[in-house]
Amino acid sequence: MNVLFIYFNNEFRPRVPFSLSLLETIVQLRGHKTAVFDTSFYQAYIDPSEKNLLQAGIWKGVENLSISPKQSDPYDDLKKKIETFKPDLIGFSYYATNQAIQEKLLAPLKREFPNLPIIAGGVQVCLNPKAALAEPYIDMICYGEGEDLLPDLCDAFGNGTAWQSIQGLWFKQNGTIVCNGIAPLADINSNPVPNFDSYEPLQIHGLYEGRAYRMGHIETTRGCPYNCTYCGAGTVRKVYADAGEHNYVRHKSPVKIVRECRELKEKYQLEMFYFQDGTFTCKPLLDLEKLAYLYREQVGLPFIALVRPETISPKCAELLGIMNCKHVSIGVESGNEEYRRNILNRSMSNQQIIDAVRLLRAQNINVSAYNMIGLPGMDRKHVFETIRLNKMAEPNSSIVSVFIPFPDNTLTCSLVSKGLIRQEDIVVGSGAAPTVDIKDMGRDEIAGLLATFNLYVRLPEFMYPLISLLEKRTYLTDFLRRVFYRLIR
Repeated sequence: MNVLFIYFNNEFRPRVPFSLSLLETIVQLRGHKTAVFDTSFYQAYIDPSEKNLLQAGIWKGVENLSISPKQSDPYDDLKKKIETFKPDLIGFSYYATNQAIQEKLLAPLKREFPNLPIIAGGVQVCLNPKAALAEPYIDMICYGEGEDLLPDLCDAFGNGTAWQSIQGLWFKQNGTIVCNGIAPLADINSNPVPNFDSYEPLQIHGLYEGRAYRMGHIETTRGCPYNCTYCGAGTVRKVYADAGEHNYVRHKSPVKIVRECRELKEKYQLEMFYFQDGTFTCKPLLDLEKLAYLYREQVGLPFIALVRPETISPKCAELLGIMNCKHVSIGVESGNEEYRRNILNRSMSNQQIIDAVRLLRAQNINVSAYNMIGLPGMDRKHVFETIRLNKMAEPNSSIVSVFIPFPDNTLTCSLVSKGLIRQEDIVVGSGAAPTVDIKDMGRDEIAGLLATFNLYVRLPEFMYPLISLLEKRTYLTDFLRRVFYRLIR
């Protein structure tokens, strides 16, 4: 049985996707052959709006890694891969942000190879399984986690045995959708160490502060205990709860985490780790303490993690410092407490955010604050509340994104039901430019504030009138913004 995984990526950044590499490893261990087709760095798929993030001081240019765009046609290359590898099944993770390139690649593929089955998985599939199956290029989906479902499906295909009743497998049959419930939760402590060998050596890097490091992306916790309305994690947890599974949030044991990190470090000569958990610090404090000392003694590499302000106590920050945490990303999103609580379902106070940043920085941990603009109900005054909160908290850097109306998540559904955005107008972007109209600000004003957000945060208020002139997008203002960003770095 040959399985071809497709990694859809339209960002001009290297990265081995954890979930796809883990599933590939599990399928390999069942005795099946695998290969990966990677869409990264194709000129035809590069998102041109990413240039906005570089110009806005949110991303930094890379000094020590040269990446050349691929000029060949990705569909032609995929066909060559199919002709040489001869897959019996194609699998991919469905992301709303990659929907356009998924359709460009897979729709003609399905027309040319109609008998080659294609299965999709991922959070978006769980949010709206029937919409995923409505795509003509998708034959079946994994509704839930795939560690058990995918190898069972490959075994059945390979052995020529029945596969139609596999738990969590949904598929189209004679114009109807067959639903087999939800896939079982995986025991993440039993998962193998992922294998990155199918990816180009270039991909075993991550970008940090203008440099590329040999970086491993792994998970230490599966699931998120929080319910931010703009994120699908809480919805997926509820899907499992409705099916009677109430232990969706699972933590790997400290021993398992350290063993995995050590093996990956030695095999791929890693320099850093990126712990991709939605909230790395939602672990029990005793587990974090055990992990901190084991990791320091047996791994020692610096790492990047995502945290929430209300989880950062003095003890937690100290343990992160002991572990050699190099950088954390912390969600601010909005500087207005009422909006953050009522619309985004984030109940932390502004003071908690300020205190968390200061505790982390006291441990010599770099802090990036994540912020959003361009949401209905966010006017210019609101954006400056967010800017002021960033100035008060003093993170090392401030990341700002324009609201992405991910389909089917709680926030988008609520905004549509209130008539604040129209379903037919929704376009999922990368966060580098507005894709929906809101009555509070025009798209040009939102784009101008995105471009100057970090200048407002980093420069004194007496310069605000000058910065406001730089919100306009002209050759001169683009040049002057670049000059100012170089100065504040």
